[in-house]
Amino acid sequence: MHYYRAYGLYIRSSVRLPELVQVPQRDAAFDLTITRDTLADAPAFLPERSVQIRHVDQTIYAHWTGLGTYAATQGMQIRFRPAATATPAMQRLPLLGVMMGLILHQRHVCTLHGSAVALPHGAVAFVGPKGAGKSTTAAALQHAGYPLLSDDVLALAAPSQSSQFGIEPAFPQIKLWPDAARAVGQSPTDLDALAPHLPKRAWRSHERFATQSCPLHALYVLGFGSELAITPLSPRDAFLAVLQETYAPRFVGRHGTGSDHFKTLTSFVNQIPVYRLTRPRDLDQLPDLVAALTTPHHADAPVAPQTARRRVPPSAVVS
Repeated sequence: MHYYRAYGLYIRSSVRLPELVQVPQRDAAFDLTITRDTLADAPAFLPERSVQIRHVDQTIYAHWTGLGTYAATQGMQIRFRPAATATPAMQRLPLLGVMMGLILHQRHVCTLHGSAVALPHGAVAFVGPKGAGKSTTAAALQHAGYPLLSDDVLALAAPSQSSQFGIEPAFPQIKLWPDAARAVGQSPTDLDALAPHLPKRAWRSHERFATQSCPLHALYVLGFGSELAITPLSPRDAFLAVLQETYAPRFVGRHGTGSDHFKTLTSFVNQIPVYRLTRPRDLDQLPDLVAALTTPHHADAPVAPQTARRRVPPSAVVS
């Protein structure tokens, strides 16, 4: 067995997961077990559909043509039966992406689809539609020396009475297009391919990875514009933007995402400043973006007292 830690979970796996941070074997129980399995209990999947999700009792089954069938059970176990043609790297794509997101969802952890980096004044997270530059922005900050917290699946650490929302560290990998890799000083040919015939590359930097949960200072909703601009969102707009970028519901629909999920997001936008960040598509402008995000007192920086934000009652966003 192999032993790892990610998203605040201690993990034991029958297969090697080189993306994750290794830990020594321990006597205490593990939070998550990952094993190859025949999955004889899996439901039938339609051959003409490339991606399918099924719920059976306390297990969520997911099937990808060319990758295999996977099952997440009670937030404690992932079993998978890889497709015959899937390489080990291809098999790990669902394990460390969708399936990890489903496991966290089953453990009642709120997840976002985005990236996060630890800055001296707190973590900053980036969400937005596909292609908005979440990984590129995180990579630019990491290239500047700031530790990565997570890429793709963000696990929100629930606040206690003495703390605020935070980000749990995932694993030290960012998935980048070749041009983005070059923009942050990496040679795409020196980076591992995510899978055969996929252009995206995996940049792994253990020395620039945060190993502890970090309080979240601000969340940025990314987009493109003619110039770099950071503007605050109203609580209602912030709620809608964060709701759209929650991770697990896109796979499980409304299953398990009831009133508690909405209450968590309402609490989130009332506590954490949310900003719209637009930038030019020109990757040569990334240093300006890094400067804007790492200067605590620029004009639109998230330094205003949170009490100045109008709080939004749950009824204003749940109805």
